Amino acid sequence: MPKINLGALGLEVDAQPFSAITKYFRNILSLRPKPEDLARLVNIADTPLREVELPAVRLGLFTEQDIEVGNTGVEWTVEAGASVGVAIFNTPGEVILSGNQLGDGTEFSVPEGKAVVGLDLQARLRSEVGRGVGDLTFGFGGGTVFSSAYYCCLDAGTTLRQALGQALASWQIPGDWDDLAAMPEGNTMTVSGGGTLTFSIAGEFSSSANPLAVTLPVADLAVKVKAGGSVSLGADVEVTTEYEIRTFRSAGGRILLGCYRKEGAGVEITASAKAGVSVGAGTFDLTTQVIRAISSDARADEEFLQQSGLGKEQIELIEETIKAGVNRKLEASLDAAFKSLRSDEAAFLFRIDPIAIDEAGRSAVRRALDGDLRPLTSGAALQGVTLLRTIWTETQQKSSTIRINLFGIFNYISVSELLVQGKVLYELESGDIVITDSATATRVRASLLNTAADAEKLRKLLAESFLITAAYCGSRLLRVAPALTARHWYFEQHHNASRQVMKDYLDVPLALGLLSPEQQPAHLGDANRQGLAALYAETGYTPAVMRQLFFRTANHCRDFDEYVEAGRRALGLLVQSGDEDDERRLLATRADVWQAIESGGSGQNALIRLRELHLGLADHVMNAMYSDYLTIVNWAEAMVSLAKKIAEIDGFFDANPGGVDRDDKRLTKHRKELRERLAEAAKKTKEKFGDPWGLVAADLVSGRQASAVVQITTAHQSNRFERPA
Repeated sequence: MPKINLGALGLEVDAQPFSAITKYFRNILSLRPKPEDLARLVNIADTPLREVELPAVRLGLFTEQDIEVGNTGVEWTVEAGASVGVAIFNTPGEVILSGNQLGDGTEFSVPEGKAVVGLDLQARLRSEVGRGVGDLTFGFGGGTVFSSAYYCCLDAGTTLRQALGQALASWQIPGDWDDLAAMPEGNTMTVSGGGTLTFSIAGEFSSSANPLAVTLPVADLAVKVKAGGSVSLGADVEVTTEYEIRTFRSAGGRILLGCYRKEGAGVEITASAKAGVSVGAGTFDLTTQVIRAISSDARADEEFLQQSGLGKEQIELIEETIKAGVNRKLEASLDAAFKSLRSDEAAFLFRIDPIAIDEAGRSAVRRALDGDLRPLTSGAALQGVTLLRTIWTETQQKSSTIRINLFGIFNYISVSELLVQGKVLYELESGDIVITDSATATRVRASLLNTAADAEKLRKLLAESFLITAAYCGSRLLRVAPALTARHWYFEQHHNASRQVMKDYLDVPLALGLLSPEQQPAHLGDANRQGLAALYAETGYTPAVMRQLFFRTANHCRDFDEYVEAGRRALGLLVQSGDEDDERRLLATRADVWQAIESGGSGQNALIRLRELHLGLADHVMNAMYSDYLTIVNWAEAMVSLAKKIAEIDGFFDANPGGVDRDDKRLTKHRKELRERLAEAAKKTKEKFGDPWGLVAADLVSGRQASAVVQITTAHQSNRFERPA
């Protein structure tokens, strides 16, 4: 039987038959205290645990040789120098692991008349981790820093020398079901390291249709689209991160098994979605789910799709593109959910009844301890196992949504027609699905991946299409406005985000009124260590709110000064004092600066007028301010032009209360003129309307009546800010 040797204390004990030392360690575990701890241990070695006083810093016991670990073979080699921390808890009622840390409110504390000895092995695994049956894998990878903690509850009268011997001899590692079953009541054990957990998710994922016009429709037809329903999804997911598997056996004998992400650890997610059961290659699966979720006449759309004559390769391309978008959406949503977890929040938590559990349940637990949680998370009922918490539930509760952008739907009328005659793409970073006509798809398709959309081109197209949609839905050309919401969104990602980038991200919810200036510093936190970071901002407009973009009251369209004021306010909200380019704020906050550029006219004269104010601005700052000025003025002029034309169309319909034939030449002329003004507006608003500035400016003009969502995700956390419609 393996021995544990602690020669400095004259201690050599046999490992107990069911201990981890007996089961997994393949040679003598020889330990030595750190020199500074040795005298202290010798002096208190025969002191009862209730009287032991140890400093908060744990004592270190170091291994003298490499340790081979494994069940049926050598799975790990723990390098020499690995340390075993020792902690003594001897105050009755002292909380060792809180109810939050254990997950279900149960506390692990020191019982009356008892003391708890905590042992914590810290080691680096030298060899690659094995993958055979019964292995101590936990999903960890070779080379990871591994930690295994064991808390042993003993009589308070036990001497420290005896307690160390008993705790070491009975040391448990949760490598298999038998280890959990052998764990005494009131004891707990944990393992942590870096590796990959695999789990399954299944359930409903909300969807949202975003109907957008890429050109002004030539006819007024009922669009067969609804706001969005749910999509039934299943997926296998892998998460690679640093995590802890934590187990505890309560006084009632039941076992808690939880998986916890190490706070601040990076996260990588890979998802593989599926929906229902496909009958073979060349069939629709997720595509049908998406159509059912967003079509107001799903049966007709499905029939049209099946009878469309699409070939097997086309069907598979559509299906795979939608699946790729859904996978990316799941990955982004779960990534945000994992990063928002605190160290005391379980990603997965199960309660196990050792008496009621059957072989299927024991097998599922064994696989979970090897890093494969799929049997426990598949949704199948397992006798004796209760799922208390899963990260998937948290993801659903945060309303992560599959967004389907329907560019040109007002021309094609039904989802299936647009799908068959157009193209299906997805946005690489966010996973948003894009269904659009072929010509528009060519504008936004990435050159390296035929089914992916170029994020920057897509953002510009969205801004342009949103403006066209707002003018169309805000006018009376759309005689029966669909009960839909058109969305204006913005997505941006930085692979090495600086503190200023994070501050700029947080300026967006501030500008939308979702975050106060007082709250912003707390969310910024330690932004110097963010690394990868992403911003998603979205505003949603009903037809009634779209009309408010152009009209102050029911019959009075907005004027140039209102748009200028909104544009300047947006600039002032997005460029805050203390930012690297905060001098640009002067254009928003000082009337004399605006008037100087306005009176200057051309670029050179505008700079001369600015210099006359003696502001001490560098030329590049003044050039940036002039560019901001042109952006605001051009946008204001375009919006005024559209508002006036929409008002003219209103007047035309008012003058013909009996109705107008859709072939009426006067109506055709109005459509043509609105189309021309839209083209001019798209040209004038340029790129910045696709940036947060355009999103914020439009929101301000509408009186913040649109719904709004901003999500900021980093490698360490995720923050979501919302305004309901």
